[in-house]
Amino acid sequence: MKNNGFTLIEILAVVAILGVLVIMIMPGIMTVRKNVLENALENRISMIENAAQDYAYDHINEVKSTVTSNYAGEKTSNVNCIYRNVNFLINSGYISSSNTYTVEDDSTEQIKENQILNPVTGESMNNLRVCIRFDTNDAISRKIVAYIVEDER
Repeated sequence: MKNNGFTLIEILAVVAILGVLVIMIMPGIMTVRKNVLENALENRISMIENAAQDYAYDHINEVKSTVTSNYAGEKTSNVNCIYRNVNFLINSGYISSSNTYTVEDDSTEQIKENQILNPVTGESMNNLRVCIRFDTNDAISRKIVAYIVEDER
């Protein structure tokens, strides 16, 4: 008698082996995906901070000239900061529209243009506040730092 196909047991064995392989591979795929999304978020944050620095150098007189504390790497609200939100940087042209997205707001069903999205959460980053300040009391260095502080409330 000639065998024309696979038996049920052979098919079930192949499906079981494929299932085991998928179970073994999925954690690695999820880790890679998480790392990619976190790197994309870091790149967007860096882009926002660089845009804020560009803004500050173009509007140097707006940056507070009297700095009462050295910048030691802390990314907190500070009296030495001037604040601009991400939306302001987009509308002022410091963040290119090629780096933004058009999305539909699920709650209001409105189309929102020029949105920078957090790749990890999928939420808009447009209301994030950026602190712009000098990094030291030294008036000669005039190095500007910019960092995201918090959501604008």
